[in-house]
Amino acid sequence: MSLFEPPRAGSRPAPPGGSQKTWGGPASSLEPPRAGSRPAPPGGSQKTWGGPASSLEPPRAGSRPAPPGGSQKTWGGPASSGPAAGAGRRRALRAAGAGAVAAGLAGCGFQLRQPPRLAFDAIALVGFAPRSPLAEELRRELARQVQLLDDPARAPVRLQALLDVRERSVVASTAASQVRELRLRLKFHFRADSPDGRTLIPPAELLLQRDLSYQESAALAKQHEEAELFRAMQSDVVAQVMRRLAALKV
Repeated sequence: MSLFEPPRAGSRPAPPGGSQKTWGGPASSLEPPRAGSRPAPPGGSQKTWGGPASSLEPPRAGSRPAPPGGSQKTWGGPASSGPAAGAGRRRALRAAGAGAVAAGLAGCGFQLRQPPRLAFDAIALVGFAPRSPLAEELRRELARQVQLLDDPARAPVRLQALLDVRERSVVASTAASQVRELRLRLKFHFRADSPDGRTLIPPAELLLQRDLSYQESAALAKQHEEAELFRAMQSDVVAQVMRRLAALKV
């Protein structure tokens, strides 16, 4: 193209001392900035936001400013050793405290409550119902220390049940005859003697009772609660009988 040729469509006037450049040619330093780019720094190249990350890229979400001379660290990275070390120290201190308490209790002679010791080696149970829950629990407790004999004539101690009953009565109800409170009773009368007829424990009576609120809408739950109360009273009766047997001098 000569100097006197008219400019073509899509071209712009050439700068002084330079050549004319059309917009359809390759990009040059005189090309206007593209969308998504920012002005290039002095002496550097222009960088678009869609390119690879560089030191001029804005901070990402969830990151914090990098320390001087260090690299940038996001909050989602692995936990540091500080909290884990603190938790380990706390666990060690708790274990050491528990050990110190146990050592102190052992040093002062503390021990769990033991069942009363019996002074005889065999016993026979007579007068109980065939499937009495009280008799079954009493046999379990006695079997830990003495021998249970079926022949009362061979046993140095005979424990005879005079009365073993459970009672359930209504103590409160509404005007519509709806039960609101029950009373549970456990009665046990017994005595103990030797094979030669010598009285070791005169006839004694044990009576325990508990009150139980009741609602028809929770009948099944109240039934389980009633059974638990009877078991608790039964265990109390067995403990009292064991203490009286431990006081025997055969």
